[in-house]
Amino acid sequence: MEFLMDPEFWVASASWNPIELKPLLVFLFALALLLTWLILVVHRVRIPRTSPSDSPAPLGPLPPISLVVSAHNERENLKQNLDAWLGQDYPDFEVVVIDDRSTDESHLVLLQKQQENHKLQVVYLDPDYVKNGGKKLALTLGFKKAKHAHLVLCDADCKPSSDQWLKHMAAAFQPGIEMVIAPSPLIVKKGFLGGVIHFETLLTHLHFLGWALRNKPYMGLGRNLAYLRTAYDRVGGFSQHHHIPAGDDDLFVQSAATATNTAIVLNAEAFTFSPGAQNWKAYTKQKIRHLWVGKLYPGQVKRNLSLFPFTLLALLASWIYWWVQTSAWIYPALATALPLIVLWIVLHRKGKQLQMNQFSALFPLHLIFYGLWYLYMGIRVFFTKRILW
Repeated sequence: MEFLMDPEFWVASASWNPIELKPLLVFLFALALLLTWLILVVHRVRIPRTSPSDSPAPLGPLPPISLVVSAHNERENLKQNLDAWLGQDYPDFEVVVIDDRSTDESHLVLLQKQQENHKLQVVYLDPDYVKNGGKKLALTLGFKKAKHAHLVLCDADCKPSSDQWLKHMAAAFQPGIEMVIAPSPLIVKKGFLGGVIHFETLLTHLHFLGWALRNKPYMGLGRNLAYLRTAYDRVGGFSQHHHIPAGDDDLFVQSAATATNTAIVLNAEAFTFSPGAQNWKAYTKQKIRHLWVGKLYPGQVKRNLSLFPFTLLALLASWIYWWVQTSAWIYPALATALPLIVLWIVLHRKGKQLQMNQFSALFPLHLIFYGLWYLYMGIRVFFTKRILW
């Protein structure tokens, strides 16, 4: 460590070479892109602080709600979550569960609960007769069964964060609003995979919530989404993409959402929580499905979503270029550390607010893995012709 006391070491380390101007310009360009993304998209996603006494304040009476849930072999999840759905503090609602060709005795759980609570309505799809179903068919039949015009969706493995969930979702239906989008954090195990899932899911949330707050909605999560039946009927339901075994949330939002008819609910009492993938095989399969559907997004949406990956690529190029071109390490070291620290702080705070912060301690490692992983997954998806749900 004696070299640190040598003045000549620091002079050499900080010497400026005119050839460094090019990597500096690349770095400044990438830094400008990063700040643009953080200010225009990420900064808008702010979760308000809440207390147990907080409650939504609708302008008028709360509308009747139909909560629609599709369930395929979800016996255990139904046992765990039915009470949370049926126990919502809401004046007028029903829960419509579609038993989608289950073979695990889900119908017995539903039958027992239906006898206990009149708010539960059940639609049965017999596996002996319905061979080519899928979530879109199940939801379509569930909507036909639902009595009310305001539809709230979640998945069978989702649990709301509070009994005020439906109130927050319904209160967002002000005049002119046809669709409501809200967060749905994932519950993961400790470990590197859990951090990967939280990091990727956090970025997904920041993108679709941030762009929606800029009046450019392109996606919602089917595990925490609401819309009017009139909006569903106006676009022909899922008919525009009925042949695709996915997209009941993002592709539907793209067909029905506009800059003025979509509301975003960010109150932590309106979250729903769902378990993340339990192993790498399940996570990889899930990501292939999601990225494959992403190929069908409109060009403008793809360009908006490319801003962050392009920023990472530009930063990486400037770092490598600078380290190769100079013998002075202080300037490239600062260029590497500055955006990394800024991004680390911002994503740590947003992850804490959205309750997806498992990645934070190993953020630099997750950032590198994210770039390599998506490069690998992008190549796989490019050569994938079709997907199975």
